[in-house]
Amino acid sequence: YKREFINYKLKIDENLNVDDLNQTIHQAAKFSEFENEIARREFIVSPILFKLSYLIDIQIHSEEAIYCSENLRGKLDYLIEAKTQFIIIEAKNNDLEIGGFKQLIMELIALDKIVETQHNFLYGAVTMGTEWGFVLLERKNKIIIRDLTKYIVPDRLKNIVAILLNMLEDNEIY
Repeated sequence: YKREFINYKLKIDENLNVDDLNQTIHQAAKFSEFENEIARREFIVSPILFKLSYLIDIQIHSEEAIYCSENLRGKLDYLIEAKTQFIIIEAKNNDLEIGGFKQLIMELIALDKIVETQHNFLYGAVTMGTEWGFVLLERKNKIIIRDLTKYIVPDRLKNIVAILLNMLEDNEIY
């Protein structure tokens, strides 16, 4: 288990524009205080996922059951499928640190055991909607790498979209 500030090697299309997404989230903020998980999922997380779906061919699964063993099972808030499986989970009770990251790490470990791909990494994100954090699982050596950077919406929205996009395209970002 490693904790570090990751300097992602991102390939960013100069035409990547998140102004429409920013406007959608700002509009949602006018009538929602994002006070619970459902509101954050509907008004912040879902628009970000829809933006990704316009940029890359992905499948979005919500409330996806995962079972590896009695100790490694649960429901993924989102499982995004492209070249690499990618998990996004919602941190419960506004808790990225304890509940969110712990849950995400367990889900990445379970996914690693049941997904048969040749990819070097599995990627995950934990979010409270306005705050995002990322985790990588290096599959060969079974090392969890947690990015210590906190990405805040709307200030770092373009970074969030770029990181998600690069993870889904399986670019060598680490």
